[in-house]
Amino acid sequence: MPLVIDEAKGWASIQLTAAVCRRDSQKVSELSQKLTALYDDKEIQAIWKKVKLLLTQEDITWLETTLTELSQLQLAS
Repeated sequence: MPLVIDEAKGWASIQLTAAVCRRDSQKVSELSQKLTALYDDKEIQAIWKKVKLLLTQEDITWLETTLTELSQLQLAS
């Protein structure tokens, strides 16, 4: 069975990885919101899994902290 890669999801993974590597929390937030609007939870988890494969532990720690902060900001508003 051939490997099928969804081009849009692959591109989202690349964009997220680049935003994390640049420590661009605003871009991570924007991309996260776009993904939430376009995909269901299972699809989003698959995208994040691909992103995490390309990151260092330091990047993953920054990402988790940033996502927690963004989530808290959304809850507060």
